[in-house]
Amino acid sequence: AVELMDRAALASVQDQPGVPPTVASLGADAAALLVEVRGEDEAQLARHLGAVLAALAGIPTVTPVAFTTDATQCAALWKVRKGTFPSVGSRRATGTTVVIEDVAFPVERLAEATHDLQRLLAAHGYDDAIIFGHALEGNLHFTFPQDFGTAAEVQRYARLMDEVAQLVVHKYDGALKAEHGTGRNMAPFVELEWGRVGHGVAYRVCGRGGAWLLRAALDVHQPQDQRREDELHRHAHLPAWADDRVRARHERVVQHRQQVRE
Repeated sequence: AVELMDRAALASVQDQPGVPPTVASLGADAAALLVEVRGEDEAQLARHLGAVLAALAGIPTVTPVAFTTDATQCAALWKVRKGTFPSVGSRRATGTTVVIEDVAFPVERLAEATHDLQRLLAAHGYDDAIIFGHALEGNLHFTFPQDFGTAAEVQRYARLMDEVAQLVVHKYDGALKAEHGTGRNMAPFVELEWGRVGHGVAYRVCGRGGAWLLRAALDVHQPQDQRREDELHRHAHLPAWADDRVRARHERVVQHRQQVRE
């Protein structure tokens, strides 16, 4: 396992009991890799550890590369990683929701993509967002508290997700979902990632499941009396409560049904 944590993720847990004190001393641009090496026996473990150390040789680090077999120290290091998401939730304001997304980038461009994602979150005012993930798979999670109680906050979130989708799909040819289901947040971008043909095949194969997916893709994370024109898809988004009769008459649904038939 190789777990990546940006500085904001580390800062979210650095004051908790049991977290190594070196975490708090890291600079503003630091990040951390938590590497776990396993083996069937001590000899295999030593070989695996040697391979990791050889791969890291010559790479400058803020603190020396160090491994431990002490169970207490290992637990303390994993506490840093496992405590990041709960820490964000514990700090959120009343009435807000903790949003977590997971995307994937080519591993060889993961560092570049992490920086781009950090800049994107900052540009939209998500200064309390953290990034962590599974580096060997190029899988990043980003999480932050979000207020959906005002139109302005909903629009801010919508703009962020639009740009995240463009970044992942167009710049990096990555995946908008890595280890979790698509859900409502990413459903509007399924066609962007997979194309109209692939989206149509999913609709045809999944039957009503595909119909639900399309309804989710027409959904918008806004108050029920609002609609917006999505800049990516150029169609009005139906609120989640829209029933089958409304959905069946929606222009995009009618067009899509005809395309599937063809």
